[in-house]
Amino acid sequence: MDIVVAMERLGFSFWQVVAVLGILLLRKELKGILSSISSLKFGDSEILLRRGSEAVNELSELKSILHEDSALDVDQIINERIDRKLVVALANIRGNTSYLWRSLSALDNTKFVVPIRERIFDGIVDDLDALEYAKVIRYSAEMPAEYFNRLNRDTVIQLEIEVLSERMAYLIDQARRF
Repeated sequence: MDIVVAMERLGFSFWQVVAVLGILLLRKELKGILSSISSLKFGDSEILLRRGSEAVNELSELKSILHEDSALDVDQIINERIDRKLVVALANIRGNTSYLWRSLSALDNTKFVVPIRERIFDGIVDDLDALEYAKVIRYSAEMPAEYFNRLNRDTVIQLEIEVLSERMAYLIDQARRF
């Protein structure tokens, strides 16, 4: 009983002890959850969390590779790294969509329109941006009025994609193996 009284006098309460123990016991799981968060939303505003350490680590690794072997082709190494990032983006698209992945991987048309739910689009927009920035695709998204439903979270967006590069076939093949 003396410990409880002493903790009470110091300002501790039971929930604080439970919270500290929970954090200590679940720290690996919490670290994984927190590292996967890419943005925080507060009301109407959104804060994007960047992982600057990933970029610094990648550049440091690239610097050490180039320093070890100066005969390596810098452009080739950089293009391989870019392709690896694009393959990861395509693998994420494959894992989160069905219609879009089917249309992309078929490569029947260089330009097509596919419906996609807004919540799924939010999950792959960074991947689409990476592909567009690398000039592999061009895309635009619009929400037709007939698909808009404020009461339903499954608002449908029309996604128009144009494949710009012949590299897309290679990247898709690599994403299938990923």
